[in-house]
Amino acid sequence: MVGLFGVEPIATVGVGMGATTMEQFLEVHGLLPKLASKTDVYIIPVSKESMAGADDLARKLRSEGVRAELDITGRKIDKQIKAALKKQIPFAVFVGEDEIASGAYTVRNLVESDEQKVGAERIVTIVKDRRYDGDEDALFEV
Repeated sequence: MVGLFGVEPIATVGVGMGATTMEQFLEVHGLLPKLASKTDVYIIPVSKESMAGADDLARKLRSEGVRAELDITGRKIDKQIKAALKKQIPFAVFVGEDEIASGAYTVRNLVESDEQKVGAERIVTIVKDRRYDGDEDALFEV
């Protein structure tokens, strides 16, 4: 087979684990564990210019114990929201130039579909109030 790539033919042995077959078997029989994200906040920069401010906010929230994920893809906002929903992250924080200047960020609760404009300290409080009580089985449902 290596001969197909311009190298002299060499005798080799290969093994295939059948990962796809195993995954399908586990899925059909309901044996795949349901893995949920433990991320608290999905930070959405609304423009490339606001990326540095979004990074600063992510660092500040992480220093306060908030598990924050910063979207650095530069995708449209609706795609970023869909990514947060798919990952089952309960909060999205929108960071734009106005938010950076004022220090008040729009926080959307993706579970209850409500929105509020608050400072970074209040984001920490909102997230910690919403977090589960330490029971590993009590995960967010989106």
